[in-house]
Amino acid sequence: MIWLVCLTLFAGASDSPRLQVEDATGLAEAAWSRRDSGFAVTGKVDSEAATEVVRAWQQALELEPDDPLLTLRLVEAIYFKGHFASDTQAESSKWLDRQLALSEEALSIVLLRNGLEEHDLDSERAMERFRHDELAADALLWTIVSEGMWAMEHKLAAALKGTPDRLLRRSALLDSLDETYGNAAGHRLLGRLHTATPRVPGFTSWVDPTEGICHLRRAWELSREDPRNGLFLAEALLTHRSQGRDEAIRWLEEIVARTPDPSRTVEETEILSAARRRLGELTDSRNGK
Repeated sequence: MIWLVCLTLFAGASDSPRLQVEDATGLAEAAWSRRDSGFAVTGKVDSEAATEVVRAWQQALELEPDDPLLTLRLVEAIYFKGHFASDTQAESSKWLDRQLALSEEALSIVLLRNGLEEHDLDSERAMERFRHDELAADALLWTIVSEGMWAMEHKLAAALKGTPDRLLRRSALLDSLDETYGNAAGHRLLGRLHTATPRVPGFTSWVDPTEGICHLRRAWELSREDPRNGLFLAEALLTHRSQGRDEAIRWLEEIVARTPDPSRTVEETEILSAARRRLGELTDSRNGK
């Protein structure tokens, strides 16, 4: 009887930390589901609601500091707060710095648990091991997104640090792991890099808009679900193809005709608004305004 009581006590003690993490994760998921509260009415993200999401995932991560999944969920929360719910550019930049640091930390954890280091990312070994790690693609994607955003704010520093080359290599790896992952995220990122990055000899000599358009066409072909695929393709056609206007208008019209995904209302509203704005500019230009 004493043995049974002791066993029960030890079992309870063992399960307790896991239960705490599960409780904290549940609270964070609930906060995430409320992140767009009031957006449909005001058209604005509630700053406190976005901060609550960050706080909730931070608390969950504090219970399991080396958990890459919790780290990535915090990265996503910070991205949402910084990009959609910051009052000033300075505030947004502060959140971005934190987002970048945490995304790199998540990738480091994934590398470590696969017996890899940063320099291994260009190897076949990394590709083989990442194919068997369900979080590898997520970690790669968030480092690409985070560093890409940072590079847009710090163009000269990014060029000197070789950021475009690193983004290219990581995007190629992501695409090689699974071209359908994240609604064709690999093709979308490679396409965007080749069509939106300035070609600077000695720094970004690899930039090839023709290749970029091929990647964006493939992304749009694989997934109509993500409107960014069509928007980026339309923008690339308008920038790099003298005969691409009619096709670009067709894709923009298809995008603006849809309604935002209810699970990503804030995020997709931004994309649809950008498409609507671009289409309006083309229409005004055609009408001579």
